Amino acid sequence: MRVLAWHLMLRTRERCILAPSVSQRRLLASTVHEVAKDAGLLAFRGSDTHVHVLVASNRADAGRVAHDLTCALHWRLRLKIPFEASRLKPVESQAHLESAVDYILRQDERHGFSCDPFHDASILPDLLGLRVLGPDVAERLGARFPRLSRGRLVELLGVDTLEAGDAWDLLSEAAAAAVGRSDVRGNHPLAVRARRALVAVVDGNPGYSDPASALVGSRSSVQRLRARPADAALVRAIRLQVGFRSLLRARAEAGVTDGGGLLTRVGGSVTPGPIRRPATSTSPPADRARIRGSPPPGVIHARSNRPPGRPRRRRTARRGRTRHAGCPPGCHARARPSGR
Repeated sequence: MRVLAWHLMLRTRERCILAPSVSQRRLLASTVHEVAKDAGLLAFRGSDTHVHVLVASNRADAGRVAHDLTCALHWRLRLKIPFEASRLKPVESQAHLESAVDYILRQDERHGFSCDPFHDASILPDLLGLRVLGPDVAERLGARFPRLSRGRLVELLGVDTLEAGDAWDLLSEAAAAAVGRSDVRGNHPLAVRARRALVAVVDGNPGYSDPASALVGSRSSVQRLRARPADAALVRAIRLQVGFRSLLRARAEAGVTDGGGLLTRVGGSVTPGPIRRPATSTSPPADRARIRGSPPPGVIHARSNRPPGRPRRRRTARRGRTRHAGCPPGCHARARPSGR
């Protein structure tokens, strides 16, 4: 049977929290776009402990995306625990593809977490024009899932309507979210584009009493930015981000809560909530052998993780951490000992 896409699931060995902060969730999204942009990215969603990715590619490219993503996320998010073996599942029918997209986009409902109210670690902002990291993702997904309407995507976003807003105090944060960065400072190309779009937003709204220099720097910086062409898609994304955040802020001020979770957003701030721990403990069993000699029957030795009865293997070379050929920085894989 023909495979339409591949469903990837990435998770660390101890199911730790991947991206607890807003900047880390945006970094997760930009990393997924960067790694999977040439492999037919269709959808992704970062949960609290794992990431789901859907790519329309062959098995080899899907495996490469899974490998590169685990290496890049482990390095960029500064995780102390490595990823376990990635799970790849083939999508072999149209009904399976549609259910996979719906399953990935509804991870917050399925697992009951509310740490990402703005969907920074999701592909929803790219599909709705709230972010410009994946400009061709909406067209690619629409060609394979034509029944997925914009109204359904807005419903998954958690609001009734999605319109442009003009709240001045939300402009800087909206611009950073539209380009998937923690802020718009610096000389990164996306940060420069975001500042130029901010100037265009302020120039296009005569109702703002403060000048554009209050957002992007000095007057000379504003003049230099005005000499550049503004990205119309980014200008629209910033305005939609402002409208989206205004709706959520009004809902929080009205006392509408989301039932709690890892993080609870109240007004414009984020306060930590209860942290969900894994069901199984990672501490060693109490009856594990602590002294020299043979471990109890059925218990793996505490020092070597060697099953009982298996002879100790002589090593011809010392194992050391190194990068595989073609891996991005931060690859946590171990090299094979020489001579084997």
